[in-house]
Amino acid sequence: MDAMNGGRWESRAMLFRMLARGLTCPDKDMCEAIADGSFAVEAQGLFGAGAGSHENGQDFEELLEELARTAETPGLLETLRREYTRLFTAPQGALIPIWETIFLDPDKTQNEFGAILIRSREAADARSRYEAASVSMATRESADHMRIECEFTGYLCQRVQLAANESERDSWAEHLDGFVSVHLDRWFKPFFDTLATCARHPFYRAVAVLGQLVDVGKLRK
Repeated sequence: MDAMNGGRWESRAMLFRMLARGLTCPDKDMCEAIADGSFAVEAQGLFGAGAGSHENGQDFEELLEELARTAETPGLLETLRREYTRLFTAPQGALIPIWETIFLDPDKTQNEFGAILIRSREAADARSRYEAASVSMATRESADHMRIECEFTGYLCQRVQLAANESERDSWAEHLDGFVSVHLDRWFKPFFDTLATCARHPFYRAVAVLGQLVDVGKLRK
């Protein structure tokens, strides 16, 4: 773990925050960010920061141009929500379940709304790690949702970056190492690899590319 490289940790924190944003149920703010180009600018910057792990920069730029064109068509919000449901939450079988419990064991029981029981072992462990880091969930969503796991990982990366001394840095690095080893190591890479294969809309294809930039092993101690 390159704990002394503050710039790299800042980039990682920003990337995980972007992934969390991309895995949030689409809303008007997301559509505005696509329409005004701010999503593309931020995504391009993050891609550049992680380009050593992903060689096809021209393809990504073309993908963002394709995304910009979708903003000119009516019904962008509805289109994104349909794609989000198809990919992640469809009750009759999402292509890429967005909860760790179901992603790792698709036979787990789902209720009619496609949500998992929040008392699963994975969700309970994730929640306990959030609480140990003094992070309280502002949602009733299951704690093993990929968006929440990315949000928390970004938070921990930021705390490593901003640590005032080595002892504090080691403490936050310990939180990060434990969370990655128990959670992200198990499903982060296959989740974003599957998203890259299944996504149709350029927004989610772009999110998949950004996820594939991440080597979670480099977050470990």
